[in-house]
Amino acid sequence: LQIIMLKILKVLTSSKSIVEVDEYVPLTILFEPKDSSATIYWRGGDGKFTLVEIGLSKNTGAVNSVTLTSVSSESVHSVLRSPEIGGDWIEGMPAFDTSCWSEDGDFSSRFIDDFNGEFRFIVGDNNVSLNFGRADSIARYVGSGDVFFGVSSEGVLLSLELMRLDDQKMSVLKGFGNG
Repeated sequence: LQIIMLKILKVLTSSKSIVEVDEYVPLTILFEPKDSSATIYWRGGDGKFTLVEIGLSKNTGAVNSVTLTSVSSESVHSVLRSPEIGGDWIEGMPAFDTSCWSEDGDFSSRFIDDFNGEFRFIVGDNNVSLNFGRADSIARYVGSGDVFFGVSSEGVLLSLELMRLDDQKMSVLKGFGNG
């Protein structure tokens, strides 16, 4: 079974993000303006208790949305202080390679699932991080505003960092670690 990871192709101009947090769907990030082409999805997690879904523009690979649909309490890790995005980072939004999605037009071809892995959901003081791989392998960040995508030197997505969340959103997100 081949694991399909998201690989960055280019960096697009920055886009506005809207962050939604609630008790049922832990985290949703919507990016504007949304590309008008069909949305395709990369979904990851364990396929049972954890699921993250990244919506991409079929035409450009631009990120339309990120949704943490469910997270097990075992995947939630609290840290005492918030990390800073340092080192090498590029202003803008990543566009990912969409060539591995099927062209047959069938609804199921809009999805690529990687349910053979787990991710870590790290909750800090006023930030959260979704780690899909080794955080120490992040070579650079691509992002704008308070949303950053950490990628390896080969351009593979390893993390999503969401900074400067308000106390109300953080309170809800911290609650997911109390399983």
